[in-house]
Amino acid sequence: MNNKIFQAIGLISGTSMDGIDITLVETDGITLKRLNLGFTNSYSFETKNNLEKAILDPLKLNNNKLIFDTLTKQITEDHITTVELLKKELSFQPNLIGFHGQTILHIPERKISIQLGDSNFLANKTNIKVVSDFRSNDLFHGGQGAPLAPIYHMAMLKSMNIKLPSCIINIGGVSNLTYFDGANLIGFDTGPGNGLMDWYMYKKTNLPFDEKGYVSKKGSTNYDIVDKIIKNDFFKKQPPKSIDRFYFKQHLIDLKLFDLSTEDAMSTIAEITIVSILHALKFCPKKINLIIIIGGGQYNEYLLEELQKRTLIKIKNGNSLGIPGDLIEAELIAYLAARHMNSLPITFPQTTGVPEALLGGVLSIPNH
Repeated sequence: MNNKIFQAIGLISGTSMDGIDITLVETDGITLKRLNLGFTNSYSFETKNNLEKAILDPLKLNNNKLIFDTLTKQITEDHITTVELLKKELSFQPNLIGFHGQTILHIPERKISIQLGDSNFLANKTNIKVVSDFRSNDLFHGGQGAPLAPIYHMAMLKSMNIKLPSCIINIGGVSNLTYFDGANLIGFDTGPGNGLMDWYMYKKTNLPFDEKGYVSKKGSTNYDIVDKIIKNDFFKKQPPKSIDRFYFKQHLIDLKLFDLSTEDAMSTIAEITIVSILHALKFCPKKINLIIIIGGGQYNEYLLEELQKRTLIKIKNGNSLGIPGDLIEAELIAYLAARHMNSLPITFPQTTGVPEALLGGVLSIPNH
């Protein structure tokens, strides 16, 4: 059966909420051709401000229809603006959009995963078919609803002819790992990524993140806090598993993180990310040849140095292998949209814990 190839736009705003990543690719949901078009467009000041307030109590937002609808509209309008900016660079009309929306909460054990965004509004304004809501079907069938990336990471590893078994670790707001050995595809969230570090940096210094990990590198780790976090049941759970980026926020506040100097606190949070990734590698069934780090974390030199120091596995960042690290998640969403259109599954027993491979996504068609 020949699958249809789409000129697909991928749209995602990660849990760091620093802006909307957009890219354009050609994909049938099995292979993907990069067209080297893409960028990150910041949220408007008003949207970002309202989002910052919303994530303080996402469930409250979810129950307040007026605020929920207002923020959903603002987020979607910013996505529409981003699509229009990309279309100005094109001589043709793309025929598909993959739209992830803005995650504000993920509690898989309660079957809750909230992504803000109005796919019908987006489809009507851009006059392009939109596939969105990639997590609901998985959650409905008892899955974790995350991570969504493993099927695309597997395609990337195949296309790069890398010696298997190998891993891709995406260090975003949360860190997630994909393991592929040619037969087995395993994926799960390893624990915190940049989310907690970014949250602390912004709260303490008003800076959005720790540039290259310089602040973390200067500090002394409080191992008492690290040990207490790593004893959490999440790390004992067998994969597949997923976690919200702020899952450990209150734990850290209770453990008096804010009594430490900025450098020591950042060193401590970074250590939690490092140790949780090292711990996660033990769940991989065979010896790994290469770890590829993608996502915002690949720019944190301190994280990469420490990971390399403490494992015998070769580690490379995505950019060094020609992977567009900043746009990889936008590529993923375009890829998943094409899989939806070609009736290909997006989540699997060994990636989210569903009983069988499942389709995902909901199609919105322009009404004019």
